[in-house]
Amino acid sequence: MDGIKVKIVEYIDSHFPGWVRCSFQDIYNVEYFVTEKVPVVTQEDLHETSIYPRFGVIAGEIEKTYINSNKQEIVTINIEKPWGIETEDGKSVFDVYKNQLASW
Repeated sequence: MDGIKVKIVEYIDSHFPGWVRCSFQDIYNVEYFVTEKVPVVTQEDLHETSIYPRFGVIAGEIEKTYINSNKQEIVTINIEKPWGIETEDGKSVFDVYKNQLASW
């Protein structure tokens, strides 16, 4: 499964299984934030006293891949699939650089 590498910036809620706030940027340098359950973004056992930022991955489905005019590989990824995730402002489809992806 592919996903976007994210920075886990803070632990926000201890209700099981724990909730974190994550951030990432698209190719246009727009920063997005996602609030999600700890086990969805990392295998680490995170809690309020963990040191942040940490790194994680938000799973998504690749919709297309293309090369831009600067010869960089761009990937359009949809994080609504498979787990129904979206950013805090309701967005779920992003153009990111291929090196922003991770497999797990």
